[in-house]
Amino acid sequence: MRRYLASAVGDSLERKMVFVGGPRQVGKTTFALGFLGKNAAETHSAYLNWDHPSVRPAVRRAELPPGEPLLLFDEIHKYARWRNLLKGIYDTEKSRRRILVTGSARLDYYRKGGDSLAGRYRYFRLHPYLWDWSSVEGFGPRFENLVASQLLKYCHWIEDTEGHAMELRFLRDTDRREVDFVVLKNRKPLFAVESKSGDKAVSAAIQYFAARTAIPHFYQVHIREKHFSTGKVTVLPFIRFCQELELP
Repeated sequence: MRRYLASAVGDSLERKMVFVGGPRQVGKTTFALGFLGKNAAETHSAYLNWDHPSVRPAVRRAELPPGEPLLLFDEIHKYARWRNLLKGIYDTEKSRRRILVTGSARLDYYRKGGDSLAGRYRYFRLHPYLWDWSSVEGFGPRFENLVASQLLKYCHWIEDTEGHAMELRFLRDTDRREVDFVVLKNRKPLFAVESKSGDKAVSAAIQYFAARTAIPHFYQVHIREKHFSTGKVTVLPFIRFCQELELP
């Protein structure tokens, strides 16, 4: 299955190193192996997993597999000097090789600092096909967690591919009127989202905030069929919301 980051990662590899981070069991290694070939496996010579004892001394000495146009480093951030090691490999090999690195969120700890890798890589966060929201008890909270997971994925996608500062927040006033989610781009609200099990009426909180805030659009999403708009508010099925906003 082709993952939603495939095109963005492929394009970026032509210009810089690419780091792909994310939680355990999200599919980072399988995703990255796909760039080595359709049926590539962990036995591929260009797959260099730091956890393998035979890989460590070879990588430290920069003994790299010959003739491989793409090198895949996995878990290399576990090496204390991994940043300087990658910098040296990239600076001497970038004219003939592409470099893809996978690991945990630690890969991106130094993006905003004066790190030796600054300007040499793009970082992408890989989300799973779904977070494990299914274990939440109760339909309402379970659906709300599904919506939250998808909106967070959207924010990370825009931030990683377009460079905008994205935030996922909620909206609540002192009288405890609340809308579940507000998505901000460069500190300005793009839209707000309320998740509901029903599809009959616009929530009172959305009506209240739509009339009193500068948020340009409000969505009330559900899993049924009704779709209608009134003013700044659109009520629609969640799947159609994802399609219309082209969420990854």
